[in-house]
Amino acid sequence: MNDKRACVLLHGGVNNDARVIKFTRYFSQFMEIDLFYINQSNAPVEDANKLFENQVKLYPLHLPSDTLKIIRILKSVFFWRKYDFMIAHVLKEGHKYDLIIANDLPTLRQGALLKAVSGNAKLLYDSHEIYLETVNQFYPKIAAPVKKMLFKCMISLSRFFGQIAEKKYLKQADFFTTVNNSLADYFKKKYDYNSVLAVMNCPPYSEKKPVSKINFRKIYGFDVEDKIFLYQGVLNLGRGLHLLIEAFKLVLKSNNKIKLVIIGYGVLEYELQNKVQEAELGEHIKFFGAVPNQYLINYTTAADFGVNLLEPFNLSKKLASPNKLFEYMQAEIPVLCSYSPENDLVFKNFKIGRQCENKPESIATAITALANEEEQNLKKYFVELCKAKKLYNWEKQSMKLKSIVESLIS
Repeated sequence: MNDKRACVLLHGGVNNDARVIKFTRYFSQFMEIDLFYINQSNAPVEDANKLFENQVKLYPLHLPSDTLKIIRILKSVFFWRKYDFMIAHVLKEGHKYDLIIANDLPTLRQGALLKAVSGNAKLLYDSHEIYLETVNQFYPKIAAPVKKMLFKCMISLSRFFGQIAEKKYLKQADFFTTVNNSLADYFKKKYDYNSVLAVMNCPPYSEKKPVSKINFRKIYGFDVEDKIFLYQGVLNLGRGLHLLIEAFKLVLKSNNKIKLVIIGYGVLEYELQNKVQEAELGEHIKFFGAVPNQYLINYTTAADFGVNLLEPFNLSKKLASPNKLFEYMQAEIPVLCSYSPENDLVFKNFKIGRQCENKPESIATAITALANEEEQNLKKYFVELCKAKKLYNWEKQSMKLKSIVESLIS
C-alpha cells in the first residue's frame, strides 16, 4: 500500500482541526498524503509538521485577496467555489492520486473536479456538520435594518445554491462519512444517498486518567476547596456561553466557591470577556485562551467538571455531538450537558454527570448540584466515565474506515 497516495483538501487551518488530524494520521498508515489547507494564521509549517509522520506532506495556501466588495459578496453566496484556486495548486504538484478526501462542503466541488482529472481516484466526502445550516453563523445577528435584510438574503441564497451544489457533486463521491448517526440519517434522507458512514470524532483512548501538569488553582489563585468547571472549544454561537455566564450570576449567590475556566478562541471572545467584566465575575470566570489540540488533555484533567451546552441554533447544532463531550470522558471528569439527541443517547447509556435545559436557571441548578455532589455519587460518575471512554474513542471509531482502505487495495 505504500505506493498509494491521497490528497486531503481542507478549507481552514490544520493545527486545531482534530478530525482532519485523526483522519490524516489514519490514512497515512497506508499511503502517502498531500494535505492542502488554508493557513490564515500564517502559522509556521513546522508546527503543523509535528502533528504528522513523514508520510504527510503539507501545502499551506493563502486565500487570494479581493479588493472589490461585490466579489467578496459573490464568494460568500457561492462559498463552495471560493476555494477553486486550490485545484491549480494540487495539479501543479503533478501527483497521481488514489484517494481524494474533501472536508466539508466548501471543498466538495474541488474534490469532485480533481477526481474527474485523476483517472481512477476515489473521492471521500467527510461532512463535519450540516454546513448549509451553519452559514448564518458567518453574519452578525445585530445589524442595521438594511444590512440585516441583505444578510438574510445572502443566507437564503447560500443555502439554496449550496444545496444544489452539494447534491450535484455528491454524485461523484465514492464514500461519505460524517460525525454521528443523527447526521448520517439526515444526509441519507436529504440526498437519497445509499450509505453514509458515521465516524465519531472521539479522542484517543487513555487507559488511565492522565496526570495533569496544569494547576488552575495555582495559576489563578483558586482555593483548594473551589470546584472548577471547564468549557473547552470554539467560542461562537450555539455553545450556550452567554447562558453559562448568566447562570454563574445565579450560582454565586448561593456558592462562591465555584469557578469557571474557558479554554478556546472565536468570534465571541471579546464579547464574552466584556460580559464577564460588566457582571463583575472576573474573580470566578477566567479565559485561558487557545491550547494546541495535542496538549488539550493535560488541561482537561485539571478541572473537576466539564461543560457541554448545545443550543439548537440551527439543525446542525441540534444534531451535533461535540468533541468536548468525549474529551471530558477520556479525562474522567463528570459532565454538565444540555439535552440534545446525541447527548441524550450518551446519557441514556452512561450516567456521567447531569443534564439541564438551555436556561440560566436550569444551568445554575445543575452546576450547583454537581459542585455539591457527595463523594459516593462522584465515584459512580467515575465508574460510568471509565465504561463510556472504552466505547467512545478514536481506536474504535477509526476501525470503520478500514472498508475504505480495503476498497483501494482490491
